[in-house]
Amino acid sequence: MPNRVLKDSINESEGLSECSIFADDLYKRLINYADDYGRFNSDTTIMRARLYPRELEYVSEEDIINGLIELTGVGKLQFYTPQVFNQGGKKGVYGAFPNWSEHQRIRDSKKKCPDPADTSINDWY
Repeated sequence: MPNRVLKDSINESEGLSECSIFADDLYKRLINYADDYGRFNSDTTIMRARLYPRELEYVSEEDIINGLIELTGVGKLQFYTPQVFNQGGKKGVYGAFPNWSEHQRIRDSKKKCPDPADTSINDWY
């Protein structure tokens, strides 16, 4: 996984200022969790283990879900169901940073998450 750049302007984000401190922290950790295309598997069990490995007794899956909902509500994240990915297809819900290419370099690497087919899940969030 490549290193990510956090611009100092992230601290002045209007959207993040409307969120809880936890959601703000979650957002910054998600930047490192995402693939080179700004996408990530949104399985909250996996997210909790990878994003908060030393804080498992303090951070619950419900905390993660609530943080994701907050971040989606202020337009910082989007969720989608995938197009068919290879022959077997990958199912589930994936997350993405809507403005990833404005803040991170997109490398010509293999995608770890499938392309979006349907973003109607955002209405649920």
